[in-house]
Amino acid sequence: MVVFRYLLSKRDIILLLLGATCMHLTSLLFFPSSSETSVVIDHHIPIHDTGSVDLDPLPPPPEYLQLNSDKNRLEDQETTRVESSSGATNQAADDDDDDEYAIQLAPVLPPTSILHHAPGYTIFRNLYMSNGTLYILSPAHEHETLPEISRMISTSIYSYNTQENIEGRKPTPYIMDYITPEIAQERWGGDVEKGARNSVFSVSGSTVLFNDPSQFLRHYYHYVAELWFGAWCFWVGAFSTPIPETIPNPATSSNPNRKNWNAYPTDIQSDHPSTYKLHLYEEDGDFDLGSMLIRTTTNGKKKKGTPSLDRAIFMHATADGWRDSPGFNSYFQRAAFPGMSVEHEEDWRDRVMATRPPANSFTSKGLRRDRAFHFPLVLLVDRSAAFREDMSGSHTQRTAAQAWEYMRNHGRLRGERVGGWWEPVRDAVLRFAGVGDMTEEYREWESMLGGTEDAKVSSSSSSASSSSQKLSLPLPKRPLVTYISRQGGSRRKLTAESHQSLVNAMTELQMKMEAEAEEDEEAGEGHGFDFIVMEAEKLSKDEQLRVIGKTAILIGPHGNGLTHLVFMPPTAMSTVIEIFYPEGFAHDYHWTSRALGMKHYAVWNDTYHTHPNEPMVNYPEGFQEDYIPVHGPTVAKIVEERLRAARL
Repeated sequence: MVVFRYLLSKRDIILLLLGATCMHLTSLLFFPSSSETSVVIDHHIPIHDTGSVDLDPLPPPPEYLQLNSDKNRLEDQETTRVESSSGATNQAADDDDDDEYAIQLAPVLPPTSILHHAPGYTIFRNLYMSNGTLYILSPAHEHETLPEISRMISTSIYSYNTQENIEGRKPTPYIMDYITPEIAQERWGGDVEKGARNSVFSVSGSTVLFNDPSQFLRHYYHYVAELWFGAWCFWVGAFSTPIPETIPNPATSSNPNRKNWNAYPTDIQSDHPSTYKLHLYEEDGDFDLGSMLIRTTTNGKKKKGTPSLDRAIFMHATADGWRDSPGFNSYFQRAAFPGMSVEHEEDWRDRVMATRPPANSFTSKGLRRDRAFHFPLVLLVDRSAAFREDMSGSHTQRTAAQAWEYMRNHGRLRGERVGGWWEPVRDAVLRFAGVGDMTEEYREWESMLGGTEDAKVSSSSSSASSSSQKLSLPLPKRPLVTYISRQGGSRRKLTAESHQSLVNAMTELQMKMEAEAEEDEEAGEGHGFDFIVMEAEKLSKDEQLRVIGKTAILIGPHGNGLTHLVFMPPTAMSTVIEIFYPEGFAHDYHWTSRALGMKHYAVWNDTYHTHPNEPMVNYPEGFQEDYIPVHGPTVAKIVEERLRAARL
C-alpha cells in the first residue's frame, strides 16, 4: 500500500475522484435504482404468463349483510319500477331533462329503476356493483314485484345441456342481489351534511354489461347476429315511443294458434303500419350511431331519444375471448361503434378489487365501509337467462328473439319490414367497408314509401292502415345474386358435383333472363341480374362486405359466412337461400333473415321449405360434413321465382 501511494501524484488522485463522482452522478440520472418500478407496455394479447396475476376466487360479501331483514323503507323516494306487460311507458325512460345525481353528495342514494326487461335483457337506471355483486337498490317490500333474478343474470359458466349444468348457471346472491336503502346507506353512505362523501363512484354515460363467457363470443354469428343484434334491438326499442297500431294481432297470425312450433318470427311480410324509415336521425343531421334517434315530445320539442352506448364491458371474457379467428368480430366492433370503449374481464376484476373494503375500515356501528360503482344507465345481457323462456329455449334457440319479440309486442320495433332499427348499424359497417354513402338512395326510397312511421300513425289510425299505406319495398335496379362458396373449407360444404350443378344452373338462368330482356325492350337491363361466386377466404373483409352491400339474394350452405346477411340492403326481393344436409335444420340464419324482413328458404337437395312450413330443428349425421348434396336447378328455380315475383 505504501508503494502504491507513491506511484500516484496528487493530480492523479484528484482526477480519479472526479471520475468516480461523474460516474455516480451519471448512474443516478440515467439508470433507475432497483427500488423503482419498471413500467412495460405490451400490446400483445393474451398475456400468457399469469404467475403474478391474482386469480384467487372472489370472497363472499361481508357476513353482516342480511338482505330483506329490514322491513323499513325510506319515505318519499323513487321506487323501483318495471314496465308492465301492457307496454305502458315508463316515465323514467323518457325523462331526459333530469339532472344527473351528484352521487357522492347525494343525501340519499338513488334507487334502481328497471326500465324494460325480457329474459336475458334488462335496462336499469342506477345499478350498483360492489365486491363483484350487482345490486338492485330498492325497498324490501318491492323485491317480490321485480323480475326473477335468474331471468336477468347467471353465473356465467360455460353452458351445456345437462341438468347439473343448468342448475349450476342459476345465479347466487353473490352474483346479483337486492339491497335496501338503509343497508346501502350503512355500507356506502357518508354524512353528507357534515362533508363526508358517499363511497359511491359513477361510471358516467351508458354501459352494456355482457355477462357471457367466451364460449359463444368467439363466433362471428353469435357475436354479431345474436349478441349485438339482440342488444341493439332492445336498446333502440326501449327509447322508442310505443305505437299500438304496429303490434301484431295473434288472431291473424301466419302461424295461427302456434300450430308450427318452429314458425317464428310470424307475419314479417304482412302489410301493416310499420315504419318504412331506414335512417332514424334528423333529415339534415349528420349520421351518429350513438345518438341517431330524434324523438318529438308532446309539446313539439325535439330531443335525442336514444342515449349513446359509451362502453361495453365483457365481465367474463378476456380481450381475446370475444375475437373470432378471421377477425370479423373486432372489425364489426370498430366499424359499427368506433367511439365505444371496450373493457374486459381483467378490467372488471380491477373494478371488483377497487370496491373491496379495506380490512381496517369501519363505520361508527362497527361495520366495514366499502365502496360501490354506480351505473346511471346500463343494459345487462345474459345468454343463459335468455334461454329460461320458450322463445329462445324452444321456439328459436336464438337469444336475440327475446329482445325482438318483446319490442315488437310492445309496438316499439321500428322498421319491422326493413330492419329499420338495425339500419344505423348496417349502414355504419357498409360505409366503413367503402360501399359508399347509401343515404341518397335510401332517402329516395323513403320518399316513395310515404315518410316516417310517426308521421303516418299520428295522422289517424284508420289512414295508417289504409291501402294507400300498403306500399311495396323498392327494387334494386340490377339485382345481385351471391353464392357464398365453402368449397375451400374443411366442412359444411357441397359435394364437388353439387357445387358445379349449382353454378351451372345459375349461369343458365342468368343467360335465359338476359335473353328475355333483349327480346323485351321495355324490360331493359332491369330484367336481368348479376351472379357472383364469392370465396370469402380469398377476399378482404372490405371486399366481402362490398359484395354483400349490393346483394339481393344470398345463397350458401349452413355456416358462418351467412352471417353477412345482416348487412344486406332491404329490398322487395331480399332473400336468403340456405342449403342444409337433407333432413337438417337450424334457426340461426332462418330466424335472423326473417327478423330483418327477408324471405328464407331451407333447401334439402331437390326440395325446400319456407315460412310458415319450417321443418323441425334437426342435426342429422352429415350436417357438419363436406358432402352436402344440392340439386342446382332447384336453387335456380327459387331464385327465378323471387326475381319475377318481386317485379309483379
